Amino acid sequence: MKQATTQTIGVDVSDRKSRICVLPLELRDRDTQIHLAQIRSRAMPVATRTKLVNHVRGQVKSLGYRVKSCDPDQFPAAATSSLPSA
Repeated sequence: MKQATTQTIGVDVSDRKSRICVLPLELRDRDTQIHLAQIRSRAMPVATRTKLVNHVRGQVKSLGYRVKSCDPDQFPAAATSSLPSA
């Protein structure tokens, strides 16, 4: 016979009575939820910008050139000046 396991804490249990959630679930208060939403909203465009910069650097490197190290605000000008004129 297969032994039942609980997914909340990963402990083997032998009867249904012991499947009760061991830790009480506490919801975050409203202010904490607002702050987390702000942090996550800021993190997504930053992560996207990083991926775009890394992509451009990789493409430029595949052409045999290199984009100099700079701040993300100055990156478009640095990437443009790293490539030869067509």
